[in-house]
Amino acid sequence: MKIIVGRGKGDSGRCDALALLFIEAELRLDAAGKAADRESGGAVSRLLRDGFEGKRDQVEVIPAGRSSRFGHVVLLGLGKKEKLDAESFRRAGGGLAGALAKRTVKLCRAALLPAEAVPIAVEECARALAEGALLRSYRFTEYKKAENDQGIQTLAIFGGGPKAPAALTRAAVIGEEHAYVRNLINRPARDLAPEDLAAEARASGRRFGFGCRVFTEKDLSRMGYHAILAVGQGSRRPPRLVVLNYAGGPKKQKPLALVGKGVIFDSGGISIKPAQGMEQMKGDMAGAAAVLGIIRSAARLSLRHNLFGVLPLAENLPGGGAQRPGDIIRTGAGVTVEVMSTDAEGRLVLADGIHHAKKLKPRAIVDVATLTGAAFIALGSHAIALMGNDEGLLARITAAGIAAGERTWILPLWEEYEEILKSEVADLKNNSWTREAGTICGGIFLKKFAGDTPWAHLDIAGVDWNEKSHPYLAKGPTAKGMRLLVRMLEEHAD
Repeated sequence: MKIIVGRGKGDSGRCDALALLFIEAELRLDAAGKAADRESGGAVSRLLRDGFEGKRDQVEVIPAGRSSRFGHVVLLGLGKKEKLDAESFRRAGGGLAGALAKRTVKLCRAALLPAEAVPIAVEECARALAEGALLRSYRFTEYKKAENDQGIQTLAIFGGGPKAPAALTRAAVIGEEHAYVRNLINRPARDLAPEDLAAEARASGRRFGFGCRVFTEKDLSRMGYHAILAVGQGSRRPPRLVVLNYAGGPKKQKPLALVGKGVIFDSGGISIKPAQGMEQMKGDMAGAAAVLGIIRSAARLSLRHNLFGVLPLAENLPGGGAQRPGDIIRTGAGVTVEVMSTDAEGRLVLADGIHHAKKLKPRAIVDVATLTGAAFIALGSHAIALMGNDEGLLARITAAGIAAGERTWILPLWEEYEEILKSEVADLKNNSWTREAGTICGGIFLKKFAGDTPWAHLDIAGVDWNEKSHPYLAKGPTAKGMRLLVRMLEEHAD
């Protein structure tokens, strides 16, 4: 889908579809609405009288009449004015794309509400509407026969003000990179070995102008990164560590390091998972894919930051050489770990990943990981579990999550929780069978490796996959964490 800035008020010229936005209980027709009402023989005003109320997520489509120069007319509800925010427009954009998904729409015009009618900036309304439409129009077609090119091909947004071009450019980049990340997550693990994802990173660096270095299993052994090696030793496809380097900020600016969990496929290893739902474990590299998407977005948007992306990549399989429960691993940081469960492998690869990030002397570290199933138990599918050791960093991430529509909830990392991971034979263990505070224990484990460096951990395991359709995210991988952290980088240049 192409996003363009509409010129004028959106009530002139032909199009295949016209979108009208309404606040609940404020169903007034603007110039575009009045023109559509005339062209449809009063169908718009009749619908406003007979059932359309403007509630959030409410969508009604008036089919195109033969004489109508607007084609289909789509009425979109934003909800109550006192609750209006960017997410309202994002959901409306998703509703628009969903309503027209099975129709061929070469051009769709969308008329925003006047600036005085909404409590947020009109360019933010334009961006959110475009984001929602782009995200909802995503389809994974790599392994399917060619389909008819249906849905909106070009979306023209009217009324976004003088800042709309820049806002819509950002929306387009975010939409494209979000689709790229979801494609990686959707790709079957048989076609995405650690080396394949490393190759994707190399190609991205060449295309968008950032550095990429790939460490092989021999390099990892030399550096003492035995945690990454242990997770991957059951697979015939060896681990990799990928380090991305984007230098978009001033030379004196200390970099921000982003670490993404990249378990290409997680069977659980010797501690094998149940069969039901295991097909989704191709998505256990969603954190690494998100970090790659963030670095690509930063480069494309020329964000004023110096960034490192650290991607520890491994495949967790129960082969003859796989690690066993009871094994003791010495990590790159010199910390020894007793393996209680080989299915608590994400924290192992992140231990070496975070240690490597610390060696780069960053101003802060943020990791993104599908770490614990307990995150879903604690927060369901509506919030990312957020933990860390720096209140300022946590506050910036929280605010960016609200702006991006990817909400977070902070969980504590009190010292009392450390008792749960104490081992009799090593410095700590990677899991506990008490079932107590599972998500927090994952954070406590990683905190040991972050040390005094400002650090935040996003556990996206509860939100990484949609089981049912959402207004702008269909079933399947959500790529959550990516838009949130790009938004944080946009809003904080230091």
